[in-house]
Amino acid sequence: MTRGDNPFAALEQALKDAPDSSDVPGEPDAPLIALIDTGADESLTEEAVSLIGDDPSDDNGHGTRMAQLILRENPSARILSVKAVRADGTGDISALCAAIEYAVERGADIINLSLSAPRKADSAAIENALEKALAAGIRIVAAAGNQGQKASFYLPGGLESLDTVGAADPLGRRRLMSNYGPPVDCLVNAESTSEAAALYTGILSRGEEPAPDGQMVFSPDHTVEEGPAVTHQVSFYSSQSGDLSSVVWLAASGNNETIIEDGWIKSPLLFDFADSERMKGLGVYLHFMSSHEEVNITEECEYDSEILWIMIPEKYRD
Repeated sequence: MTRGDNPFAALEQALKDAPDSSDVPGEPDAPLIALIDTGADESLTEEAVSLIGDDPSDDNGHGTRMAQLILRENPSARILSVKAVRADGTGDISALCAAIEYAVERGADIINLSLSAPRKADSAAIENALEKALAAGIRIVAAAGNQGQKASFYLPGGLESLDTVGAADPLGRRRLMSNYGPPVDCLVNAESTSEAAALYTGILSRGEEPAPDGQMVFSPDHTVEEGPAVTHQVSFYSSQSGDLSSVVWLAASGNNETIIEDGWIKSPLLFDFADSERMKGLGVYLHFMSSHEEVNITEECEYDSEILWIMIPEKYRD
């Protein structure tokens, strides 16, 4: 943290200002889910707080989307929105630790962490905060991460003690971008591991243990024997600064949505955006996971603003 941005000072003030549990609306017996994210639309939450500024509202959209998915699976769930991630999708260890502590102090039943970052030596603080929450009896649901690598390389999903959730297509095949291996506990039919974690949280909050059902939840080693399948992932990001290390995730398209025809890889957006103009300024890059290199192929691609499709030359299919 910096001198001018102290999440723990914000934590202390937030706890002083927090309402009594009797003042929090919603069904008293409904589980309280701490959604640690970019904030969330106030119409979806029972309580909202920001540890990275004065405004707890969602200025990214990610947190609101996670709240919607949780409530889709359990409309009775109570959501405590804890804003710890900035509008550009980045966050600090200090903010995340403060958010976890806030969730513990507010008596959350479940913490949803639809986020991930590389596991490093200085990540021990996050691990300690998570262990404290677990010791308090809180279930923690974490996204496995969307890097297409071993989940153990990332946090929070890399911890064995959490409920780590990966993403699968409707047939249960792991989506190519979904991190894999131990400690991934299950795969959920979703477009990203963030969405998968939110859906899992919603199911869990109903008082059910989300066991593999072959429709929504799958085991990590689920196999499909119905012939060969082409696995791929096309993700869409926006960076106002042009810096690839600071992007806002917009949407993604997976195995069942993209087609190859007429010399193009044609991939549609999966969400409806009120302002499709936002998509027109996107750059298109090839990302090589093994070396983390980016190659700009924007000028070779086409964008259909009417049907919201990105078209990439077929020569890049491999």
